[in-house]
Amino acid sequence: MTLLLGAVRAERFCDGALLGFFKRGSIQRWLERLKEIDAGSTEKSS
Repeated sequence: MTLLLGAVRAERFCDGALLGFFKRGSIQRWLERLKEIDAGSTEKSS
């Protein structure tokens, strides 16, 4: 989540930064990793 927040804040100081993160696929990788972490936490609690 911190990486996502950092990307949004970078956009505030540098126009186009957020678009760069999208184009490089960084945001997709971060979201996929969050999904993995979430899936792992639900398996452990079952």
